[in-house]
Amino acid sequence: MSKGKYNKKFIVGIAVALLVPLSFYLVTRLLSKDKIVLPPYYLTNHIETRKENGAVQYDTIYHQIKDIQLVNQFGESVYLNSSLPGKILAIVFFHTGDTAAANTLTRNMVLLQRAFRKTGMKQNDTLVHFLSVSSRPEADSVPVLRTYAKRFKVNQDRWWFLTGDNAAIDSLQHYELGLNELSGHLQDGTIVLVDKERFIRGYYNGLDVLSLRACANDIGWLALEKKRKK
Repeated sequence: MSKGKYNKKFIVGIAVALLVPLSFYLVTRLLSKDKIVLPPYYLTNHIETRKENGAVQYDTIYHQIKDIQLVNQFGESVYLNSSLPGKILAIVFFHTGDTAAANTLTRNMVLLQRAFRKTGMKQNDTLVHFLSVSSRPEADSVPVLRTYAKRFKVNQDRWWFLTGDNAAIDSLQHYELGLNELSGHLQDGTIVLVDKERFIRGYYNGLDVLSLRACANDIGWLALEKKRKK
């Protein structure tokens, strides 16, 4: 085996090890509940209401993403909420024309997906659904995205590459997920973690392996989390 191939396999092996999430089955045995720190909630909405005396009252609630419709690599119309009930979502924006960055991002997401592959004991692959949304839908057609997904040999049952209406994608990116200059989160390359109830629970640098590890661990914690009380 050449030195170059050995080094590549060694680096990939280290990356995979870093991505293995905390075993939430062992966590429940080793840590008491008061020591578990769940991922925080991000983005808030301010609701204006009027009291009987006419006074204005503002209530702050955590933001839940809307059920936006897009098209996956199979040409199917899908919805982020109603098509994926009970799934944790890992959402990232990219475009295939940005070859180097897109390829690095996708390879890292492959590592993240493998961290939740099906095992002999548990079906970890059913916990989270991966979504790569094209930020250039006019260029990334359904055939282009399908070819791209096949190239990286991803588990397409658990990972959708999405395109669709420009307005819908812009709304999802900038308003629903808060990927804009004001929030400080990059539009392309940032992984947004969304829980089962569609609250935003984390932002991670998809180009950084250590950040991916944090994302993997947080997915594990969210799998343990009980349903949020209304």
